[in-house]
Parts: sequence; C-alpha cells; structure tokens
Amino acid sequence: MISQIKNDQENVLVFEATGKISKQDYTEVLEPAVKEVIDAHHTLNLVYIINTDIRNYSLGAMWEDGLMGLTNATKFHKVAVVTDKKWITESIEFFGKLIPGNFKGFPLNERDKAIDWAANDAE
Repeated sequence: MISQIKNDQENVLVFEATGKISKQDYTEVLEPAVKEVIDAHHTLNLVYIINTDIRNYSLGAMWEDGLMGLTNATKFHKVAVVTDKKWITESIEFFGKLIPGNFKGFPLNERDKAIDWAANDAE
C-alpha cells in the first residue's frame, strides 16, 4: 500500500510504499494529493520511499506510476526516491537528466536527508 507520511516541510509530499501496491493506491492516495499540490502551487516536491520489492507492484500500479510521471513531467521541481535498491536510485538519477526537474536517489537510512533535500530550494 502507499501511505502519505506527514512531515514538517510544507512544500514536500512524502509517500511510502510497503507491501503490495495496487492501482488504487495511486488513484486514491498518491494522485489526489499530487493534484492538490500542483493545482495550488503549479510545481511539486516529492519524496517517494520504496520499502517493498518492485515485484509487489501490480501492472495497474506500474501503469498509473508511468501515467502520473508523464502527465506531470513538467510540474516536478524535486523528486527524491528513497530505497535500498541501487538499480532504482541509479535509474532515477539517469532518467532524471532527461526530463525537467531535479531527481535524486537516497538509501533508506537517509530518509530524513531526502526530505530536507526536497524542501531546500538549493539544487
């Protein structure tokens, strides 16, 4: 499931993925919160903590993830992906160079650092 994590940074949305991830996790939790922030501020700082195996994502969840990324590609100011899966952090940083915004990977033990990075206006 995807849960929104409350944090002290007003300009940052934080979500954590644990266990099984479904399309409904995106359509009912992540997407409405993202839309609300983008509608209010026109940009978004996001921290996405992946604390589950990628095999736990349903096809519908993967589709929604890709769709959300494409739909909002120009709206992301900063995106931090927090996971101990090195291939995911490396992919985020590689593909992040191809689209607008700042994308950075962090290991799970640097979760707070990721939130601070996303909240800070410095690159």
